[in-house]
Amino acid sequence: MGGVAPLPPEPLAQWGTHDTATFRRGESMPELLSAQAIEQELSELPGWTREGDTLTRTWEVKGFNAAMQLANVVAYVANRANHHPDILVHDYKWVTVTTTTHDSGGITGNDTALARTIEATL
Repeated sequence: MGGVAPLPPEPLAQWGTHDTATFRRGESMPELLSAQAIEQELSELPGWTREGDTLTRTWEVKGFNAAMQLANVVAYVANRANHHPDILVHDYKWVTVTTTTHDSGGITGNDTALARTIEATL
């Protein structure tokens, strides 16, 4: 990774105030991807792996501040997508992101779309 993307230009106080799409009563949940579809998606997402019913990626950065910045950028992108992964900052300079679609019980297009968006942002 060449570096962490700068934070968005809006003030931190405005984070979380954006409209996000939500499921409404009567809407269907995203469909689970087949094992073949997941493998196809992963072939286009270097660094991402399947671990059971989740997609995971770990980055090593230069230090704690960079790890926290990366975690915050991922959190911002995920919130904008209304798809919220687990984000773990560990061992000083490592960040692990794990995504799954809980309502559907596994990996859906929402997870692969989030992974692609994270990659495009970073």
